[in-house]
Amino acid sequence: MEENREAVFYSKIDAWLVAVMLLSLFAAVPVFYMMPTEHGAFAFILILCLAVYLLGIHAVLSCKYIFRKDYLYIRSGVFVFVKIPYKDIKGFSDSRCLLSAPAASLDRIKINYGGKIFGIQKFTLVSPKDKNLFKEILAEKIAGIGDV
Repeated sequence: MEENREAVFYSKIDAWLVAVMLLSLFAAVPVFYMMPTEHGAFAFILILCLAVYLLGIHAVLSCKYIFRKDYLYIRSGVFVFVKIPYKDIKGFSDSRCLLSAPAASLDRIKINYGGKIFGIQKFTLVSPKDKNLFKEILAEKIAGIGDV
């Protein structure tokens, strides 16, 4: 990989997540149909729910991991922007952890970084489509910290 080129990995998306998102949309239709509210309140609630749903879809589809020169940049939706300097990364391993993370699949990589909070190592979970290449590049970036 070229030194100045950024490698971009999009999140793998599990079929079960797509199914849950579609089911939640279809399950909401009868609820809205039966809701006894005034017309204006109904429209407001419907628009609010659709906005939240679209934000969720955007978070899943836009979730990506970018290897920048000095840090791993994680982006998911409108609210998640994480920069992890390579010098702070303590290690990484495969994971199937269910915790909430910028990862749309359970086929994940746990990245330990920074210090500890209340005795627990800080970490994030990612789920790149090409997991092996991602781990290879991450290992190179971590190993290259001392190189000048």
